[in-house]
Amino acid sequence: MYAQKKEQLTGKLTDSTGTNPIHSATITLFDLNDTTVLNFSLTDRNGVFRFTGLPQDKSLMLVVTATGYQEWRIVWPASGEIPADLGRIQLRHVVKELGEVIVTSSRIPIVIRNDTIEFNANAFKTLPSAMLEDLLRKLPGVELGSNGSLTVNGKTVNRITLEGKQFFGNDLALALKNLPASMIDKVQVSEDKRERARNPDKPKSQMGQVMNLRFKKELKKGRFGNIQAGAGTRDLFTIGGNINVLRDTLQLSLIGESGNTRGNSTDIGSAGFGITTNSRLGTSITTVAGKTDLSFGYDFASRRSRTAEKSLTKQFISDSIFDISNADNGRSQDLRHAFTGGMKFQPGKKSFIEYRPAISFDRYRQQSSNSTFTNKNNLPVNGGESAITNRGTGFQTTHELSYEQHFAKEDQDLWASLVFYATKRDDSTINSSSNVFYNTGSATTLAQRRDQDYNDRRAELDLSYAEPLGRHWKYSVDVKARSAYGKDYIDTREFDPATGQYSVPSEEFSNGLTSTEFSSSTIGRIVYKSGKLTIAPGATFRSFNQKNQSLKNPEVTQDLYFILPTIKIEWDELQLTYRVSVQEPSLTDLQPTLNNTNPLFITLGNPALRPTRMHMFALDKNKYHESKRIMFSYNVRIFRNTAQILRSRTIDGNGVQTSMPVNIDGRWNVVGTGYIRKEFVKLNERKLALTASLSTQFLSTPFLLNGITGFANATNLTPGAQFSLESGNKLSFQQHYQFMWSHTRYRDELYPQLFVRRHISMTHISYSLSKDLRWESTLNWSYNPQTAPGFRKSAAQLNCALAWQFLKDKHAQLALSVNDLLNQNVAFRRTVAENYTRDTEYLILRRYVLLSFRYSFRNMGNTSRN
Repeated sequence: MYAQKKEQLTGKLTDSTGTNPIHSATITLFDLNDTTVLNFSLTDRNGVFRFTGLPQDKSLMLVVTATGYQEWRIVWPASGEIPADLGRIQLRHVVKELGEVIVTSSRIPIVIRNDTIEFNANAFKTLPSAMLEDLLRKLPGVELGSNGSLTVNGKTVNRITLEGKQFFGNDLALALKNLPASMIDKVQVSEDKRERARNPDKPKSQMGQVMNLRFKKELKKGRFGNIQAGAGTRDLFTIGGNINVLRDTLQLSLIGESGNTRGNSTDIGSAGFGITTNSRLGTSITTVAGKTDLSFGYDFASRRSRTAEKSLTKQFISDSIFDISNADNGRSQDLRHAFTGGMKFQPGKKSFIEYRPAISFDRYRQQSSNSTFTNKNNLPVNGGESAITNRGTGFQTTHELSYEQHFAKEDQDLWASLVFYATKRDDSTINSSSNVFYNTGSATTLAQRRDQDYNDRRAELDLSYAEPLGRHWKYSVDVKARSAYGKDYIDTREFDPATGQYSVPSEEFSNGLTSTEFSSSTIGRIVYKSGKLTIAPGATFRSFNQKNQSLKNPEVTQDLYFILPTIKIEWDELQLTYRVSVQEPSLTDLQPTLNNTNPLFITLGNPALRPTRMHMFALDKNKYHESKRIMFSYNVRIFRNTAQILRSRTIDGNGVQTSMPVNIDGRWNVVGTGYIRKEFVKLNERKLALTASLSTQFLSTPFLLNGITGFANATNLTPGAQFSLESGNKLSFQQHYQFMWSHTRYRDELYPQLFVRRHISMTHISYSLSKDLRWESTLNWSYNPQTAPGFRKSAAQLNCALAWQFLKDKHAQLALSVNDLLNQNVAFRRTVAENYTRDTEYLILRRYVLLSFRYSFRNMGNTSRN
């Protein structure tokens, strides 16, 4: 039986015996006249491959490649007939070092070597000006999330390396947007060995990945980078650039940028709202000295922000409703110097020693003003105004020394690490406020200074060893130990009009806490594996010894010991897990000092807090069908916590709230996610992806209000859909939609039911009007029908840009962009928790026009795409 052109073509791949199928082999269809790759496919578990839509009037060549086997090919002339079924194709096994596949054509799109997927960048056509992210969007199984995430076949990419070395502190966004696609020869994706060494029993389907980029041979020496600048309305600007130098084993990167359009990559903790000017200057160096990899990085970041927000909180207590209106305005400045280093030494063929230090220094200053007004059943309760100035310095350092050993026996591994953390923060807050209480007709004023001396030091030791016990059995032991010291001293002083200084001690709001802790855990597991089945029961012996000593409160000592069971069962890609763990309270929750920085909302800690005991049951399945290009996953988590740390609240007759953490039982949380993605790929013509997702949550959580325990039962559903299309280099289109539904009910009738509905949509289009002109537009839309009066229910942000690319290989670009063309954008959020709802609206950057120029340089020979 023969197929006319444009019909289906199938076949089955086996070894030379004809009985063992070969899966994940690459089947590539070439135009015989110019060896252009027309399409490709991968064989499934049964060794079957399938092509549809064969071109007419072309001479074709089909090439079959598989790791460790001889290449197989067949040719059909343009006038010839193609059989619909090639039947069984038998490949002869060939032994080569490292199991490399024998490939006579340099344009095979994908090669799978053991656990490594290798994409041949030359087989995927991109524009001369394309960056790494443009190339990755064309690769099958690769997905770039709108939040900056990167996944391959449904697994998260933890970091991107260049020729096996880290690139600028493993900054994904920097690599995606600044590495030219034309320089890349191979994109290799493999399991993250560092994560595997630290988590030897973690399921393979949940293990992160590393993406390594191999440059073309003629481009492994030289320099590349870009410079850019832009100016816009409303005094907006952006300026920056980077240069990257490659010299044999040396990689040097320099970056500098500044702007107030929120379009650059600098972020040292911004919440994403406000008018912000970000600046950054950094360098990264990696090199090789013998058997040692060395790296160093420095990063300076500066952020100046102006923020404003208004909120309305509705609290429901029995037959009363408290309406709390807030308006905040603030300015802040943050500076950070960060140093990182790395040394990785390979003393043996399968052993590694690594040392990774990091140090950062912070300085910050914040000024804010606040006004608040509270009603109870539409009658005024209190009101107030405050001005706060906060300034401080911070220091953080981490030092990690690790040793990794892989033995000759398979699955016999040793991992050891010693980590030291230290944090020091000196903080000073000056608060001036006045408040009126209408129920009593009283008023208060406050002028105080609150100084905080915070120290946290920890040393952690981790030893992990695994060894097989025959064909089906192995055991693993993981020993962890931690020693910690924490100090949190608060000194509060009132303003003295006579001296003009903050010199009057405030004993009620001053205190100090020191906490010392030693904890350890020994985890033992026995693993049985036969075929697709894996069973791994185990147990953890956990000790927790803590002493909390306050300047004013009695000493609290806890000596606790736990035996915590665990079991994991795997069948193929399906995993069932049950685990019990313990979480200690934070130093902030332990601090007993009253904090009245906001006189209407007073907080304090609780040095008698106990650790939280957490029971978790998990069901996971993640599957990628390479031949069908379908990825699906579902995950269920059930958590039941005892001694959960939650904050109790009391509200007095003047509407003043006091919050303190307490231990409370009865918290349940059930979380489920489902995801399916189907790709339709025709090489260099289109990549179409359809995605559907569903997130669910049922949360039953207690809360303590005015000494009465209540229970809130919240149900959250978030279905979503996504459509994306890459059509050659002409069109790129993405459409996302999410609907968020939340319903909160209470066990008693003191509180009403609460609902949240929200629609979110994002549409992105990038279209080449000609070989030099490209149009881009993005529409973000959200709608929340439950917002309180005075708050916008919907927001639409339309951004548009027209880019003109010119000079050789389109190295220069002039772009005119308009942000928020409709001038309708607004940032708002609705929150439902415990017994209240809160609607918040934030200041954001509104409509502006920006004219920008970007020039890319590459002094590395001819970089044009074949």
